[in-house]
Amino acid sequence: NGTTIRAFKDGRVVQTDKSGNTVSKFPDGRSLKTIKSGNGIVKLEQLTDGTKIQTNPDGVCMRIEPDGTIIQTNVDGTVIELLPNKTKIQRNVDKSIIKIFPDGTRIQTYPDGKEIKIEPDGTITVLSPGKE
Repeated sequence: NGTTIRAFKDGRVVQTDKSGNTVSKFPDGRSLKTIKSGNGIVKLEQLTDGTKIQTNPDGVCMRIEPDGTIIQTNVDGTVIELLPNKTKIQRNVDKSIIKIFPDGTRIQTYPDGKEIKIEPDGTITVLSPGKE
């Protein structure tokens, strides 16, 4: 079927299919899959603690922690976390932070320290005025 399996002295085993996709297994239990897509190669890693990491051809990296936390790091440095309790936290390159809670409440923190709370009904409360 065109699949090859190679074992290396370091204990690594690499399986390659006829399309060039690979599955590598390491002695410590880690694994790495590379999948060719129309835009390049997608890498899927499984770490020994159960963490899964996907790196896309465009550089976007998605990490899924054993507790269910999902962390996406974009090419521009923006980091978006989705916590197990469904709270979403976005950390922007300009150091601003947006937290969105399961009930729809948002807390936005700006680089100057200003912090506002936006309730699901649209009510806005200034929690901290920031630096004047």
